[in-house]
Amino acid sequence: ENSNNVTIIRSNFLMNTDYRGWLILILGIQTIGLVGSLLFIFKSKLNFYYKFFIIFITIFLLLTTGFIFLLVFSLRNGIGF
Repeated sequence: ENSNNVTIIRSNFLMNTDYRGWLILILGIQTIGLVGSLLFIFKSKLNFYYKFFIIFITIFLLLTTGFIFLLVFSLRNGIGF
């Protein structure tokens, strides 16, 4: 018999390796968390230099994560440049 014709009963993660949906979800949650952290840092009463350093790092992470989120979201199937 020919063993190359395999009937797929149900799809699993080994057959479908498209994880863009999970990536968009995780990057979206991370972006929301960074925005929340930024708002929390702005309202906190920290030393000016310490606060400035944390805000700078958080804004850098927010811009990087936001750019990757928008890039992945815009290049998924059905939506493109």
